[in-house]
Order: sequence, then structure tokens, then C-alpha cells
Amino acid sequence: SLLSYLRAPELLVQQGLASSLKSWLEQVRHQTTMAIEADLDSAVEPLLNAETKVAIYRVCREAVHNAIKHSGGSRVVVKIWRDGEAVRFSVGDDGCGFDVDA
Repeated sequence: SLLSYLRAPELLVQQGLASSLKSWLEQVRHQTTMAIEADLDSAVEPLLNAETKVAIYRVCREAVHNAIKHSGGSRVVVKIWRDGEAVRFSVGDDGCGFDVDA
């Protein structure tokens, strides 16, 4: 189980970050009532090594799971874009949020 987790997901290796996230998000859409939107720029691919792609993929998945489970919202938006020579990504929702001070 641990070795499976440490390896890059097969779809990510074969199709790249944007495509594999789109495929995964499509599966998640059928498992939740939340609207899931994606704006994933495939132009980021050449800027990222394999380890970074895996990290972004896993962080995005975890953030989407957390939004579905805890936000109480109706919408999740996943974005990945190229910003010059940098890559940026965000996962946001319209849920209740949390009190940072608490």
C-alpha cells in the first residue's frame, strides 16, 4: 500500500498533470452533489518534473476531498496555470470556511 502511494499514479505518468486531474475530477463529479469546475492549463507540463507533478496532483486531490467533506459548500474550483516560468495552482470552494484564530 505504501509503495503504491509513493509511485506516481499511472494516468499521471501516461497523460500528464492536467489530463489526469481532469479525468479524476470527472470521476469525482459522479460521486458528489457539489459542482466541480476545472481550469487546467496543459502549458505547465514542460515546466514541471515528475515529482512536482505528483505533489501537485496529490495536494489538489486532498484539497478537493476536504472541500467536499468539510466545506458545506456547493462548488469547488480547481485551477492550474502558468505564470511566466512558474506554475501556480489553487483549489477553492464556496463553503463556510473556518476561523483561523481558533
